[in-house]
Amino acid sequence: MTIEIQSHSLGQPIVKAVICDLDGTLIDYEGASHEALRVVEKYTEKAFTWDLHGEIVGRRPHGPDGWASGILCSLEIPEHVLSEERYIEEVHEEVELHFGKITLMEGAIELLERFAAKKVPVAIATSSVRSSFDKKMAYHKRIVEIANVIVCGDDPELDRGKPHPDIFLLAAKRLGVPEIDKCIVFEDSPAGIQGAKSAGMLAVGIPDARFKQKKYIDKFAMADWVTTSLIHFDEENHIVLET
Repeated sequence: MTIEIQSHSLGQPIVKAVICDLDGTLIDYEGASHEALRVVEKYTEKAFTWDLHGEIVGRRPHGPDGWASGILCSLEIPEHVLSEERYIEEVHEEVELHFGKITLMEGAIELLERFAAKKVPVAIATSSVRSSFDKKMAYHKRIVEIANVIVCGDDPELDRGKPHPDIFLLAAKRLGVPEIDKCIVFEDSPAGIQGAKSAGMLAVGIPDARFKQKKYIDKFAMADWVTTSLIHFDEENHIVLET
C-alpha cells in the first residue's frame, strides 16, 4: 500500500472508547514471532512462509481457530510428529529470547498518550496469553500504565478468539461502555478487523507490509479506515471524541 490513510467511513463518527490490539499494532512483534514460528521447519521439509503467517496472524495459540492447528494443518504435520501443545511451547520458548528487541510501532505511544490526555478509556485486546503479555510489557510499561482494561487470549471469560467478536465485546464491557458502535478498534490483522466489525465497532486497519498476498490485503476492505502507520491517524480529522 502506498496511501497514508484510506477512509471507508462517512463523516466523523462519535467515539467513547478505544480498543487496541497489541502485537503488530502497538509493538513490532511479527518479525520476532515469524522467526519463532519457523521452529516448525524442524519437523517438515516445507517452509513456514510469510504468506502462511498472514493466514494465522491475530489468532490465539490454542483451539481449532488457533495459529498452531492452522500451521500444522497447512504444513501437513501429523499429531504424532508434532503436537499442537508441543509446538506452542517451542514457539513461546523461542520468541521469549527476542522480547527485549521488540520495538514500539511507529506512532503507537503517541496515539495512546493523546487518548489518555483526553480522558478517553483505552483497552488492550490481545490474543497473547497473559504470561506472554506480561513478559513483553516488562519492556513497554507505558502501554500498561495507559490501558484501563487488558483482555488476553486466555482470559477465563473469553470463549472464542479472533475472528470472533468476543474479545472486543468483553473489553467494551469492562470499560463500562455499552454503546458498542461508539468503540473504535485498532488492528493489524484481518482476524481482528473481522472480529471488530462483527462486534459492531469502528475499525482501523494497519496491514503489515511484510504480508504481501492479495487475499490478506483485501480482507482490510471491511475496515472503516486503512493506514500504513498509526502516525497517519489523526483522530481530530476522522472521529469525534466524547468523554
